[in-house]
Amino acid sequence: MSDAPQREWRFYVSDMITFAENVMSYTDGFDVDRFVNSGITYDATLRNLELLGQLQKIN
Repeated sequence: MSDAPQREWRFYVSDMITFAENVMSYTDGFDVDRFVNSGITYDATLRNLELLGQLQKIN
């Protein structure tokens, strides 16, 4: 068990909103084929979705 202080729930919500906004901005104007073949955009989007999922597990 960690002795690190707990973050307030507001910070988690703020992070979740930021990750979701990143996903929306990265994929704006993309169709499925362009997105899947985009390389960096695809990777960055998946990473933000992973981070969003990790925060949901914490709370």
